[in-house]
This record gives sequence, C-alpha cells and structure tokens, in this order.
Amino acid sequence: MATLDILTANEASYAAAGVYDIFDGLDRMVTAVSARIDELVGPVVQRAVTEYHDGGGVVFPRQTPVSSVTTLKSWDGTTVTTYTLDTWGVTGNTDGFIVETSGSYPHDAKIVRRSSGLSTDWPSGHRSLELVYVAGRAATTETVDARSKEAAAEIVRRLWDRESSSWSRGGDPFVEGAGPSMRFFKAFDYVIAEHLGDELKPPAVA
Repeated sequence: MATLDILTANEASYAAAGVYDIFDGLDRMVTAVSARIDELVGPVVQRAVTEYHDGGGVVFPRQTPVSSVTTLKSWDGTTVTTYTLDTWGVTGNTDGFIVETSGSYPHDAKIVRRSSGLSTDWPSGHRSLELVYVAGRAATTETVDARSKEAAAEIVRRLWDRESSSWSRGGDPFVEGAGPSMRFFKAFDYVIAEHLGDELKPPAVA
C-alpha cells in the first residue's frame, strides 16, 4: 500500500471481499481511489508541499486543507527573507505572516503578510515566494477519519464487485494502459459527494 492511501491493507481487503487477506491488484485500486478522493476534497493523508507564488498580494495555497506552514521565504534577486508565523492577538514580528481560515470550510486558507502587526503586501516578483507547508487532514493512513475511510471502502467494494471477474481473466484496470480512463472513477464520484459533500473543493479547482 502507498503512504497516502486512505485505507490500510486489511481495511481494503475486508471492504473488497469481507476477508483479511490482500488480493493482487487491490493495493493499486486503493491508491487510485485515494488519489481520486484527494482530487475532489483535497489531501486526506498529510504530505509536504513546496510551491512558488508571485509576490504582491495574498498567498493562496494550492492544496487544502493546510495543516501547518513550514517556511515562507521571498527572494528579490539578491536577498532571501524568511518570514515568521505570527499569532492573532500578539504584536507582529518585523517580517511575519498569518494563516487565515474560517474554521468551517477547509478550502479557504490564505496567507497574509503582517509587518509589525499591520497587513501589508509581499515584495513583488514573479514566483518570488517559496511556500513550504503540510497539506491534509490525518497524519497517517491509520488515523484517517471514519467518514473518509467509509467513502473509500464503499467505492472499493463497488469496484471490486464490478471488476473482479475481469481481473481473474488477467485484465487489471489499474495498470497504465490496460484499463479504463478517468471516466471509470467519475462513475463513483457521487459516493464521495454523499459522504464528504461538505468538504468538496469548488468546481473551478476540483
């Protein structure tokens, strides 16, 4: 199984066939299903992300929800400035930033600069800001929340019932070039929407 999978090997095996025994190809199925859930609701299992943004305005991390920000730096062609995470209600650092979220919707994270406690623009420049952060909800596969696990397990159950006979004849739909396109997964997007509808990303970024 892969590090970012939503289900463990035992959970996937039980979802597929009701037994605690890993089947050939099931690990690839779980990885593919986990990736599709990540695509629609944002990262589930946490991972480190490095991005480059243009300076001048607010920084919007591309993978949400944001668990924590590791570093934020700017480069003006000569000097690299490292910014410090500030806390609301505390006097801001000379070069500080705040991560803003509403607390109720996981995809509205933005990062604003505070200079001595006041909001101000980032130094301008194309891809001049390096943002390193942790995106995702759960630290490991084992600690993924029950709703995400149930969504993944239901999809695995349906996929296994649908595809196991073709697999037994040697056709594995999760080997590159051997199976259906992304339309195969979109047939099950409604399961993700039913279980995790309040966590779906806006259509423009899904």
